[in-house]
Amino acid sequence: MNIYVDFDDCLCETARYFSKLLAEMFGKNVPYEEINYFNLQESFSLTDEDYDRMMTWAHKPEELLSIEETPGAVSTVNGWIDEGHDVSVITGRPLFAYEASRKWLDQHGLERVKLYCLDKYGRKNFIKDSSYSLQLEDYYKMSFDLAVEDSPLAFRFFEHLPELRVMVIDRPWNRADEFPSDKYHRVFSWEEIRSLAEEMSGPVLSDKVSWKKHLADGSTSSVKTEVIVEHFTEVSINGKPAFTLSCTPNHLKELVVGRLYTERLIGSVDDIAHLFICGEGNIAEVTLKENVEYKPFSGVEPTCCTGNRQYVDGVRELAPVSQVSVNPETVFELVNHFSEDGKLHKSTGGTHSCYIHFGDGEVASFEDIGRHNALDKAVGHMLLNNKEAEGCVLFTTGRVAADMVIKTVASGIPVLVSKAVPTTKALSLAKKYGLKLICKAWPDSYLDME
Repeated sequence: MNIYVDFDDCLCETARYFSKLLAEMFGKNVPYEEINYFNLQESFSLTDEDYDRMMTWAHKPEELLSIEETPGAVSTVNGWIDEGHDVSVITGRPLFAYEASRKWLDQHGLERVKLYCLDKYGRKNFIKDSSYSLQLEDYYKMSFDLAVEDSPLAFRFFEHLPELRVMVIDRPWNRADEFPSDKYHRVFSWEEIRSLAEEMSGPVLSDKVSWKKHLADGSTSSVKTEVIVEHFTEVSINGKPAFTLSCTPNHLKELVVGRLYTERLIGSVDDIAHLFICGEGNIAEVTLKENVEYKPFSGVEPTCCTGNRQYVDGVRELAPVSQVSVNPETVFELVNHFSEDGKLHKSTGGTHSCYIHFGDGEVASFEDIGRHNALDKAVGHMLLNNKEAEGCVLFTTGRVAADMVIKTVASGIPVLVSKAVPTTKALSLAKKYGLKLICKAWPDSYLDME
């Protein structure tokens, strides 16, 4: 896909920055939630002179570089690029802000993203024929499949693309606006954007099936339901069969990397020299930097309701995880995410989910027909995005048996939360390796091991 992403208040929290700057420069208090107009001069009730002063200050390179990332933006955009999508950041910032804007992207790990300044306002000093500048006639020659925006004023720039889907990040200044058509979708997080984008470009995850429904009174009726797709991926390591995955056919890269790590077949993602997944997702070939001789699998088959099969044993020993405390707000935040239900589970009722809470506040969710797979996808996402395991919390919708504890300990994540119950063996292993295990996590309570 070709993807358009706006810069301010999509990739970074520009309005929050200006709210703080307003207080520092003029002693005015306008909280972020009260910025009701895209025009900051109107929202802040500033004179022309004061508005110019504020904008001049804000566009200093050091100020632009200080604006914080919107949670989840960088990992989502990098994930798109890893999947082969083309991402362009198109901003209405003046051209003199280009270098600082480019540096902000680079410092936040978005070196591969293309950045363009779009001449939305017909500025006289706009530089034509620059590799990073766009006049409107240049922009209208471009084609996009997906756009991420926050400003209703920008919607007119999408009128020439009838098939485009626009993700409008919820902001105070766009809440009163009606969207031009059903191709516009209000979204509340980058996790939601990522999920919607997957629906556009990803594999088929469910199929409609016709049934005859029989009622107790003897009557019948015809109904259709969504049935989840079961997919098989054969994974080899350095040319030798390693395991077969029975899974939901999305996030296969995360699944394979996560499985390699939680089964202790690799010590870090850096051990992987190359990972190839065929277009149909049926074959995954892993090439490691070192040719490790793996032992034939001798363990107990996992307590999984899928057809997963493993042929090799891990080579990395389990080690205790870091001892951490958990903020109850984090637990209940994850419970609330679960309460909202995953899209695939909502339509089929056939998946487990795993949510991973990162130390920076980002929450990513993954669904699969197997709870082990969902956990592996979450761990793979953590590894591929260079997140520190010590700051993470996992939430699973499935019961916690010994193998789920072992996977979590192997990942280095110190906290596992479940809406369900543990086994006695799981409790014993959690204590042995210092894993904080929280169970029966519901909207009003949870159980924490003493």
